[in-house]
Amino acid sequence: MSPRLFAFVLCYFYMKRILASLTTIAILASALPAPVFASDCYVDPVLQYAGSGTIKSGVFLRDQACMTGSSVIKTISAGTAVQVIGFTDGWYRVEVGGSRGWLGQQFVQTGAQLTGVTWSSYQDYMSEVPSKVGTIPTPTPSPSPTTETLYTGSINPRDLIKLACSTKAKSDDACRAVYYLGADGKRHAFPNSETYFSWYPNFDNVRVISTQQMGQYTLGQNVTFRPGKLMVKFTTDPKTYAVAKGGVLRWVNSEELAIALYGQTWNKSIRDIADTFYTNYTFGTDILSANDYNPTSELSQTITLD
Repeated sequence: MSPRLFAFVLCYFYMKRILASLTTIAILASALPAPVFASDCYVDPVLQYAGSGTIKSGVFLRDQACMTGSSVIKTISAGTAVQVIGFTDGWYRVEVGGSRGWLGQQFVQTGAQLTGVTWSSYQDYMSEVPSKVGTIPTPTPSPSPTTETLYTGSINPRDLIKLACSTKAKSDDACRAVYYLGADGKRHAFPNSETYFSWYPNFDNVRVISTQQMGQYTLGQNVTFRPGKLMVKFTTDPKTYAVAKGGVLRWVNSEELAIALYGQTWNKSIRDIADTFYTNYTFGTDILSANDYNPTSELSQTITLD
């Protein structure tokens, strides 16, 4: 073998070893929880959110919304469902596995919505909202005067609950939110009034409770439209869906089927769902004939939200 050919073979051999090593490092790195990179810490106000989310890739859950000075609570793997409850400085605060902690916003896919509640400082938020799920937070003074009287009776599963509103409360104030107290002991938010009125005709049975009482119930999944009541569609999806038990959507694949299920005025029985609430629902089999779905039966089988 000539010296030139030998040098070429030797170079090729070492290049293969280097590339193999780099590939191994890349594979190992992809399996590790991703670090979070954030610039300023504890600068922005803290915004309250309500809704669910899914972890995109393995990540550390931290006790503070900052890389510097924070401790790792646990590792969360990709695909884990979490409840999103707050946001500040590029960090989401989430509930998962009995704990609350912070992780970078880039690692969460979520349709969680702002509730309208804001803490002016990170320190105020952390002093009021506990680190463990189920812990009763330190009560904060209720706005005064209020337009609503606190309910003094016992609160039970299947009750509707909300906070008292002050006389200056705006239409998007968090006190306007109504929750269903489920058999699971969690409060489930109605994303909007149309979802609420698919279940209830009015607000007569809503219990007005204190901030301290509300803090005893952790957030659960959002309430979905009542099965059989209406058809729905997402704002960026042309398909129209019937709702089945458990928030399962089933595509009604023709106008003839929509008429057979909901009558000639079927198009007046459609409600739009914002894309941010996409993850509240799952998808079932398509409806290909009128025998595949019975709105009356679906309606009668879902008297309660549990």
